[in-house]
Amino acid sequence: MRTTIDLDENWEEVARILGTHGKTETVNRALAHVLDERRRAQAVETFRTLQLDLDPETMRGAWE
Repeated sequence: MRTTIDLDENWEEVARILGTHGKTETVNRALAHVLDERRRAQAVETFRTLQLDLDPETMRGAWE
């Protein structure tokens, strides 16, 4: 989808950090990066709150 946006002057610095070339690639990579970070944070939170019943007997059986 084509659109017009005003970019901060530091977009070239962001491009260097992301290893991108051009404004479109930089913006798209930055958006993907934000989504990836959000998904990782959600996964961490899911695992953090996961209730597992890992008694010693169960764990012994897991490695056999």
